[in-house]
Amino acid sequence: MKMNNNDPLDLTVEQDEVLTVLIVRSTGLVDLVNYSLNGTSFPGTKPKSEPLAFPVHRTGNLGVTLHYADDLGGSFSIQVTGDRGGDVSVFSDTQAPQEAFRSFGYMLTVK
Repeated sequence: MKMNNNDPLDLTVEQDEVLTVLIVRSTGLVDLVNYSLNGTSFPGTKPKSEPLAFPVHRTGNLGVTLHYADDLGGSFSIQVTGDRGGDVSVFSDTQAPQEAFRSFGYMLTVK
């Protein structure tokens, strides 16, 4: 796996490379994380303590939604690695005042 232009949300992977997504740090998040692959729930909702691992078969998008437990003070770091080595992607964010959730996406390009 390779980050494009040092952007942790823009990743190039090999065909069928297995990516592992892991919440490595969280403060003030509810337990469940929502994932979607190319607009379809994949695998849907998982506990934040469980890594998500899946092979990438084609270029697409992985969406992630994390919900905050309160109106202020939440933060997280999420890490993505590939089973074929390369870069380690780490994306971190801090909750804005009154922000109930944070959604973001990974662009996955197969080369």
